[in-house]
Amino acid sequence: MTFSIRQSERMNNISIILVHFHHIDITWECVKSLTRMTFRQFNIIIVDNGADKSDREIFEGHCYKHDLHFQILENQPGKVEFGKNIYWYTSSENLGYAGGMNLGAELAANGNPDFLLLLNNDTLVSERFLGDILAGIQRKNTKSNEAALKYFLLGAFATGF
Repeated sequence: MTFSIRQSERMNNISIILVHFHHIDITWECVKSLTRMTFRQFNIIIVDNGADKSDREIFEGHCYKHDLHFQILENQPGKVEFGKNIYWYTSSENLGYAGGMNLGAELAANGNPDFLLLLNNDTLVSERFLGDILAGIQRKNTKSNEAALKYFLLGAFATGF
């Protein structure tokens, strides 16, 4: 499947792709940090790389508890929408990290995003993460694209960059 990301003047719809394989608590912490961002025109597409079905059920319960819009994508997914929507797609096989990201990009193309953000599922972001990245892109100053990240490593937090 081929797709293109449109270039618009506003450039404000972003699909965030995460690949999940076990450790639902780590994926959930990443998603929680993403949903706290002040920039709202994004969706999150989680590609489950063959983890247990219980992971999806646990994640769905977290979304329900926190009033987050959660949708399971099936074999022929429809258009994905923006605005803090979370989509879950279970791959029929473990595609590896790159394969999972490629599948997520194909799914995201249904929503015609301006940008794709490929993010490790153990990443925690600041509230201004996407806003700062977009502001830097719009200024075309690559140094300002460096947003503060926190990485979740074995239960300890470390600041990035």
